[in-house]
Amino acid sequence: MSKAVPTYQVGVLGSGQVAQVLAKGFASAGHSVRIASRDGSKLEAFSASTGIAPGAVDAVGAAGNAGEQHGRDPGHDPARF
Repeated sequence: MSKAVPTYQVGVLGSGQVAQVLAKGFASAGHSVRIASRDGSKLEAFSASTGIAPGAVDAVGAAGNAGEQHGRDPGHDPARF
């Protein structure tokens, strides 16, 4: 019997190469991903080619739950997140 793999809502902040690679990686792993930049026009081509929705920085930052899930880990020290 295989174990169900959890999926997360991931918000990636930034429009650079690292942010785009992270967003694509999370999406390919089955997570729901949104990406944001202070200048939304920087992500138009990326979003069109990948289907990863762009958004405003405050909305995308608040949308992710991966950090919240990590914070529920009983061995996690919230002061170090």
